[in-house]
Amino acid sequence: MLRNLLAERFKLSLHRESREMQMFRLVVAAGGPALKADVDGAPPAAEKSKGGNGAPRISYRVQGKTVADFSKLVEGQLRRPVTDATGLSGKYDFDIWWSPDDLNPDASATSDAPTLRSAIESLGLKLEMSKEPLEVVVIDHVERVPTEN
Repeated sequence: MLRNLLAERFKLSLHRESREMQMFRLVVAAGGPALKADVDGAPPAAEKSKGGNGAPRISYRVQGKTVADFSKLVEGQLRRPVTDATGLSGKYDFDIWWSPDDLNPDASATSDAPTLRSAIESLGLKLEMSKEPLEVVVIDHVERVPTEN
């Protein structure tokens, strides 16, 4: 319905195609995964002291999530596609944190704060850069001013 409205009002025409794009693959590191399997009904563990000096941090503390769910979080942080290539299908409990500063190249590095990459490595996982086909939406034509009602 929305697509039809946009086509009528803005003369929008688009198509989908596959393009080779740089992306990340989340894979199991050499030592194997260090993930804690989720136990249904188990209360969350008490939060560990993570040190730090009150500096900003991003925390991911959830129960019963898949590695695919985690890869979507990483994708949002990196603003680049991330695919789950671990082959792990269970549900896990995650309790990690990292400094948002390592995502900002202009920020000064905080020496005791973990980076997103080191937080991922603490789970026995790692990010690999790859070039893979990805489906994208290509806008062929759109009018700036909509037609009147």
